[in-house]
Amino acid sequence: MHAPHDDTTESWTDQAASPPKAASMVLCVDDEPNVVSALARVFHRERYRVLTATSAKEALGILEREPVNVVLSDMRMPGMDGAAFLEEVYLRWPRMARILLTGYNDLNAAVAAINRGEIFRYLFKPWDDDEMRLTVRQALERQEVEEERRNRHDMARRRVATLAVSNDDLEDRVAERTEELRRAEASLRRAHNALEAAYITTVRLFASLAETGVDPARGHGRRVADDAQLAALKLGFDTMSTRDVLFAGLLHEIGRVALPRPLRAKPEEWLTEEEAAQVHHHPVVAEAMLMGLPPLQGAALLVRHHHERFDGTGYPDGLKGEEIPAGARVIAVASDFHALCAGTLTGEAMPGHDAAAFLIAHRGTRYDPASVDAFLAVTGRDPVTGRRLNADAPQEVALRPDALRPGMVLAADLMTQQGVVLLTRHRALDQYLIDQLREFEREAGWHLEVLIASDPGGTS
Repeated sequence: MHAPHDDTTESWTDQAASPPKAASMVLCVDDEPNVVSALARVFHRERYRVLTATSAKEALGILEREPVNVVLSDMRMPGMDGAAFLEEVYLRWPRMARILLTGYNDLNAAVAAINRGEIFRYLFKPWDDDEMRLTVRQALERQEVEEERRNRHDMARRRVATLAVSNDDLEDRVAERTEELRRAEASLRRAHNALEAAYITTVRLFASLAETGVDPARGHGRRVADDAQLAALKLGFDTMSTRDVLFAGLLHEIGRVALPRPLRAKPEEWLTEEEAAQVHHHPVVAEAMLMGLPPLQGAALLVRHHHERFDGTGYPDGLKGEEIPAGARVIAVASDFHALCAGTLTGEAMPGHDAAAFLIAHRGTRYDPASVDAFLAVTGRDPVTGRRLNADAPQEVALRPDALRPGMVLAADLMTQQGVVLLTRHRALDQYLIDQLREFEREAGWHLEVLIASDPGGTS
């Protein structure tokens, strides 16, 4: 029912998310007792109090008595199914985090349930233990952030209310309270930015996990996301559109996890007609997987259409020209470039200048001309030959943690030997992060090398 235990992966998961409060309570609901027991075992090393129920009715009774933080429910249950049960939980206890367990065959029903019951996340059965633990931790962290936000909001309202208590020294009081509100707003803004940064890091982690076991694809999503984001900025995309491109670049091939393993990395030109029909459906599957998460709905549309071609010969919908969303056109260029370099598109890996020449040769037919031009510009390639400009200029240097200094900027994602992202490209280092990297190297027992940009303002 669940994935094998992996101490290395769990160790990093423990670092990737802050440990929950000791009083956190999780309720697991499934009509099969052995499944409930398996769910409870997932959290046996966590500091949670785990409750179980084998029906929606029993679970509602527990919720009336216990201050549960997170409820996990199976989709298919007799009587009241998981969707109806979580919708009832939302109506009665809206602040409680709700997670739905579902099978691939129930995907459409799960998406509908997410909309009705404001579900935090859905996970497929059989589940992955580490993903389950991480999802519950993130749900608890979001509860804490929301509670802090409500408390700060209430505090701000109370402070404003005190302004009406007395008119004595009104100008001084207004100035003082205004400054306090300004600091509260700045604090909320920092908390929001930190939450958004954590969300992006989580998406990068999931993208990395989705590529695990497909060696030619390892790191593909990160490379595509980084280059596509820069190209989107070059094209003048606004902040939200650029963020959609970043998320879509990271997750654009996530639908391949539903394909048979031999097809996941098989070059497109080697596919039989029957295999091509299966592969051409993966963007639709990916869109359905992502649409239930509000921050990813814009990215989901780009994921669906990143295999469309400018001349209308792509898939899944045969869109052409400007019918294709602008972000999807950018991702198509970045994705095919890195797939050509890795050999996952044609079956034979190409050097970078040949891959860029392929883009130029298909500019206006397979690819959007403006997207090709922007990609070549941000990756420093000649728009005619595809070769790098200033290729001899130093771009990065590899340093051990003891040689790192605050202010240095990562030139590439820093990953563990298992392919898990520790820190992302362009991250500026501070003393705290440097100390953490040194400690991680000592605990992991292997030499860590960090690629640092030679020009802190540049890219690798």
